[in-house]
Amino acid sequence: MQFVRRHWPVLLICVLPLFVLYRAVLLGEAIGPFDNIHAMMAGKATPHVWDVLQADAALQFYAWRDLVFHAWQQFKPPFWNPYSLMGTPLLANSQSGGFYPLHIVVGVLHLPTALGISLLAWFHLAWGGLGVRFLSLKLGANEKGAAVAGALFCVSPFMVSWVGLASVVTTVSWIPWALGLVYTVCAGGDGRRAMVLLGVCIAMMFLGGHLQFAAYGTMAVLVCALWQSIAGRSFPSFVAVVGSLLIGGMLASPQLLPVLEFGKNSHRQGSPSAEGYAAYVASSIKPYELAGAVMPGFVGRPDESITGTDSTIPLPRYWPGYARRGANFAESAMYLGPFLLLLIAGLRKKDQWSK
Repeated sequence: MQFVRRHWPVLLICVLPLFVLYRAVLLGEAIGPFDNIHAMMAGKATPHVWDVLQADAALQFYAWRDLVFHAWQQFKPPFWNPYSLMGTPLLANSQSGGFYPLHIVVGVLHLPTALGISLLAWFHLAWGGLGVRFLSLKLGANEKGAAVAGALFCVSPFMVSWVGLASVVTTVSWIPWALGLVYTVCAGGDGRRAMVLLGVCIAMMFLGGHLQFAAYGTMAVLVCALWQSIAGRSFPSFVAVVGSLLIGGMLASPQLLPVLEFGKNSHRQGSPSAEGYAAYVASSIKPYELAGAVMPGFVGRPDESITGTDSTIPLPRYWPGYARRGANFAESAMYLGPFLLLLIAGLRKKDQWSK
């Protein structure tokens, strides 16, 4: 009991994701809409609502993880995907996470692909929550406040709804750790050790595979470092953080460089245009989607169908998908909840959070 009383915040954050992932972790089910894949066959119709974004969990991410795990089972780097077209570079596909250390561990341990994906999902939800706890403590929160912050983050609709697209949660789980270490470096506490640890977090963020979120994390690191260096009038601390970014980039370079080179052939390469910018703006989150901050199902849920229609294919109840082309629950999942909103509103003094 002494151990539980001392470490209850860590235990809470580690156990909470199991309430979401218990069917995968404990019952052996695979993460992804595999029961919907038969709808891709000619003449077939799905008995369930269809989410084109979440379909990637079964059509892409499972296959990529399977190739990576099997390559490392044979102690071979996952260079090539022989099944797409006439073969495509697998390592240069960033979201395959070919050199991500935990993918190597799963492969070397010969874990089944579905189990490996489920355990990694559990780990990264918990790891992200522990990272938010670490960051909250650095910002001055007490242990209870930091535990609440970490717990809310690890089972937030954003993190949970991206579990199937594994590279997102893998990458995002390292961002709060990186931000917490920025404050450590800028405070001058652990010096070189904190700088190296920050570099490792940056590397893991890039090796996780989702470069868009890795870019967001990098920008957040630079903004926080700049703010801290200005507030503390310590320019060397900003230089130290930049040095950590360079360390992280070098550690991730075996995977990052092939990705950047292969990306030159991406279908998304093109010249900026007014039409492209207009399409980008049109795809942004609209104000009415912010209602999800109060209650995640306020604007409907994509896993529920609309009843009473004449359509032979069930239609999802998530109505922003009809109001805005490309709208998706995962991409606008910003739920805070009435409890947290009231809690924030009640924090009238800065030091209330740390007392």
